[in-house]
Amino acid sequence: MNGLIIFFSRTGRTRRVAEAIQEVTGFDLEEIKEKVGRGGALGYLKSGMESTRRMIPQIIPLKHDPAQYDIVVLGTPIWASNMSSPIRAFTTENKNKIN
Repeated sequence: MNGLIIFFSRTGRTRRVAEAIQEVTGFDLEEIKEKVGRGGALGYLKSGMESTRRMIPQIIPLKHDPAQYDIVVLGTPIWASNMSSPIRAFTTENKNKIN
C-alpha cells in the first residue's frame, strides 16, 4: 500500500507530527505551501479570521498527485475550531482526487 502524508504547519508542530507518522509508515511526505506567508502576530490573526470565515487562500501546486496513492493522510492545525485554511484550499482543489 502506498500512502501520502499532506500537511500544513504554521508553527512547526504539525510538521513534527507528520514527520513522526512518516517514520513509522514510510509514506511520502508533502507540505502545503502558500503563495503569501502568515508569520508573526498578524499571521496568527489572519489565520483565525480565514478559518472562521472559511476562506480559501492560494496554495502552491503539490509535487505529488494524491490520486496516485491508496491512502492520503492530512495533517492540519486547528484554528478557531476549524481546519486550517490552507488544508481547506487543498481539499477544495483536490476533492475529486481523494475519497
